[in-house]
This record gives sequence, structure tokens and C-alpha cells, in this order.
Amino acid sequence: VEFVEKTIDKFPEIEYYKILGGEPTLNKDFIKICKVLHDHNKDFIFVTNLLFDGGILNQFIDKFNLDRDEIFDKLKSLKKD
Repeated sequence: VEFVEKTIDKFPEIEYYKILGGEPTLNKDFIKICKVLHDHNKDFIFVTNLLFDGGILNQFIDKFNLDRDEIFDKLKSLKKD
């Protein structure tokens, strides 16, 4: 988290961040990192294969007051038969 804050301070012109590599949702500080970016008004996306592990998706939705139904509808539409 400290690294993210330092990066934002050092490069304020960066407006968009991508969180990926390894499996970002398994990082113990994942939600904190997202919150730091959010609190600094930075746009971000994350790439994941394991979003549902440990309830990370629900924590993310709750933390950022996202529309749960819309997200799950979009996820269902991606499901392959």
C-alpha cells in the first residue's frame, strides 16, 4: 500500500492504473490498494482469474458501493454454456 501511495505522489500525472500479475485479488492488501487509488481519484482496473476466492468480489462491491445485480448480470452473460 505504501508503494502505491508513493507512486501516486511521485507520478501525479498518471490517471489510470492496471492491477495485475500473480493474482491481485489474493494480495492481502488488495482492497486497501483499490481504496488508495479510489481516494486519490485514480481510475483502475484489475485482471483476475480467482475473483470469487475468499469473498473478494463481495468485499469489493461493498467497499465501493457498486451495483451488485448489474455486476452479477454481466458476469452471468459471460458464462459459456
